[in-house]
Amino acid sequence: MRNIICYIIIIITLSACNSVVENINTNKEFHETYKLTLIDSISFPLDAESQPLNECMQIYHKPHSDSILFTFYNEYNNSIYLYNYHKPENYQIIHLEKEGPNGVYPYASGYHIKTLDSIYFYSMYVDKIFLLNRDGNIKETYDLLANVPSDIYRPTMRLGTGRPLYLINDKLYISGYIHGEFIREDSIKLPLSIIYDMKTKSSNLKLGYPESYRRGNWGEVYYRELFWCYNDSIKRFILSFPNDHNIYLTDLNKTESKPGGSKYADVIKSIDHPSAFPMPKEKRILHYLESYFTIVYDKYRNVYYRFVKHPWINPQIKRKPWEKPLSIIIFDKNMNRIGETLVDFKYRLSSNAFLVTEEGLLLREHNDNEDEIKFGIFKLKKI
Repeated sequence: MRNIICYIIIIITLSACNSVVENINTNKEFHETYKLTLIDSISFPLDAESQPLNECMQIYHKPHSDSILFTFYNEYNNSIYLYNYHKPENYQIIHLEKEGPNGVYPYASGYHIKTLDSIYFYSMYVDKIFLLNRDGNIKETYDLLANVPSDIYRPTMRLGTGRPLYLINDKLYISGYIHGEFIREDSIKLPLSIIYDMKTKSSNLKLGYPESYRRGNWGEVYYRELFWCYNDSIKRFILSFPNDHNIYLTDLNKTESKPGGSKYADVIKSIDHPSAFPMPKEKRILHYLESYFTIVYDKYRNVYYRFVKHPWINPQIKRKPWEKPLSIIIFDKNMNRIGETLVDFKYRLSSNAFLVTEEGLLLREHNDNEDEIKFGIFKLKKI
């Protein structure tokens, strides 16, 4: 009898501690002066071993040259593809080894090209970054977690177009997330990024979840990832969290918040389910309402874009949380909102499938053609 009573008390306690939290958008209104307009498209042919949706892409400008490369990592054949941006039919492939002396142990991997002879390749499987040459051979290996104290909870690092690896001076910056719920989301013991010093071969863990995560059950990956970009001219990272209407500017020591919510978003709710128990699939999928994703700096126009996912009109269990209607908030150089554009549903997968070029913001188009990657080119225009 005593065990039953204890069990009931535990259940009631857990349920009480897991009431739904509502993050309300209190700064919805802003003056719109700019919008994004579709002006053109560009396509890149794919071989039989490639597919259109790739987690990690990069535009690379060859130094002392007008040559521009569109690049992506193909996880299926563990290769980096490099296309001539202006002549997409011309491309080359850097084939990487999986194991052995030059093995990169690919799993949820990504990369950053400094030069074609200095490619930084990250593997989540071993939490290492490999410095590769143009042939895919390893020049150096950086163990991100080698000196991290065992009492520090280590974040899950994840690279993608919206979660890029930054090389600043002699340090590598990579962001991640905490998988699952913890009692103190603001704790310094729950950092979300790693700064790796290539000279000293040591890591420093920084950043944590903001106030919006300190209460409520925010589920698993899709509400927990840290998205960021870096503006070298102001030496600041700009952060975007899925459940938070605000954006954050930080030098990794001091952080300030700015209103960054969508005019279409009223409230983001935590999950109505105790975090101590396994979550039913329907709750895991359907609870994702409004959520914020990528934030990116457009150096050509000195503006920022923040991607927002909006609710389905008719939610269904079989649908994936990331396949949702998309809008893009536009910020000026001072991080003030100056516009928001709803984009066609065929760009619903573009929160991590975008590029910034001199032509404009490129969003990957979702279609049934698996023989090419097609981007819509969106130009920033004054209203």
